Amino acid sequence: ILSGVESTFQPASQVEIQEFNKKYGLKDTIPTLGFLGSMFRRRHLKELIEAFNIVKKHQPMQLLLVGQDFYGGEIDSLLQSDSLVWIPRIDEAEINQFYSSLDLFLYISEYEGFGFPPMEALKCGTISLLLEKTSLKEIYPEIACFITEATPGQIAEKIQMILQNREKLKSSILKKFNEKATYFTWQRAASDYLKFFK
Repeated sequence: ILSGVESTFQPASQVEIQEFNKKYGLKDTIPTLGFLGSMFRRRHLKELIEAFNIVKKHQPMQLLLVGQDFYGGEIDSLLQSDSLVWIPRIDEAEINQFYSSLDLFLYISEYEGFGFPPMEALKCGTISLLLEKTSLKEIYPEIACFITEATPGQIAEKIQMILQNREKLKSSILKKFNEKATYFTWQRAASDYLKFFK
């Protein structure tokens, strides 16, 4: 039984996004990629940052990482990359602004039970790039973009493709998500669970 997502997740206004960007030193004029969650090896932050460093050689962009670093110093130098902003945590009240500020949410994770962040991003109008090997493939078919291997080269290639076609992809994915959005509610999840107790 798939989980739901809180109704509090919704697109932020343009003014809220601009205020958020200003607070964290982000530019409004170039694409923003982002990640939110605890930074474990299984979520391939090292490869993600390396891919970002590849892509930004070809076009201006910025990367916003939100989460505590559990790499034990392994990615310290990468976190100092130009055009990268790392925030260990943001206030709960800023979550919608975070997701809404992004052109693409990156969640290159090898293991998730449900994977709430990509769903939260969708509720805020932002599409995601996910790893095909995980349970995310079962939950997000047709409502996310996927890679098959978490290598910097493949991540970079997919990011470039998505950004080149982002308006068309975003429109298509959000349309499909809106058709399914009522399914991803806690009311539906609770109803499905109750069927087992009758």
